[in-house]
Amino acid sequence: MKLSAHFSLEEFTISSKALSMGVRNDPTQAHLENLKHLAERMEAVRALFNRPIEITSATAIRRSTPRSAACRPLPTPWATPPISTSTA
Repeated sequence: MKLSAHFSLEEFTISSKALSMGVRNDPTQAHLENLKHLAERMEAVRALFNRPIEITSATAIRRSTPRSAACRPLPTPWATPPISTSTA
C-alpha cells in the first residue's frame, strides 16, 4: 500500500523486532492515518534533499501482556545518501 508518492506502508511497518517476536506489525486505522501524515511530511524532507530517503523504522512494538502486542507510530529514523558540500 502506498502512503505517499515515494513511501509504502511496508517500509514504515517492517520490524525485525516484530518478526523475531512473532508479532504482526499491522497498524490500526488511527495509526494508518498517522503513518500517512508522516509519509507526507517525509516527502517534504525528501524534496529538501532532492534524493531518496531510507526509512529504517516508523513503529515500535510494546508488549503489555505475554500474548498481546501493539504498534504505534514513533519519530522516524531515516537516512539519505551522503550529500557533498563541495562547490567544485
